[in-house]
Amino acid sequence: MTRRNLATRRAILAGAAAVPLASAAAAATPMPSLPFTAPDRLLTLIRAYESGWDAFDRVAGKGDEEADTALWERTIDAPMMEILDARPPATSPASALAALDHVLNLESGMDPFECRDAYPLPMMQWLLVKAARDFIAVLAGKEVAS
Repeated sequence: MTRRNLATRRAILAGAAAVPLASAAAAATPMPSLPFTAPDRLLTLIRAYESGWDAFDRVAGKGDEEADTALWERTIDAPMMEILDARPPATSPASALAALDHVLNLESGMDPFECRDAYPLPMMQWLLVKAARDFIAVLAGKEVAS
């Protein structure tokens, strides 16, 4: 089972394709005023999700679909579902950058900006997300790629 197949399967099962952007934006959690010293739950979950994909890519696809599904649930599904259920806020520049980098560098086969070179709206959206990411990177003293 490939990353794209799993991501597509998960989106279909979760009904992600049926959720309009307006309702997703309306359900977004407002930014709380938290001190930057608070534990950064979002950063921890993003790192767990991404390392889960690394582990899955190394081990899955050897022909045992049941083992692949169990591995998927342990390494990828758990942090993804926690992000979806808890909607943790970014409480540091590191978590904000990790979230934006994740959106800009999706390799899951479900890149919302996949056709940005062919259509102006996805390109504009990608550029807006990148501008926010670059601004936070500058504030955090990080290098910004052009």
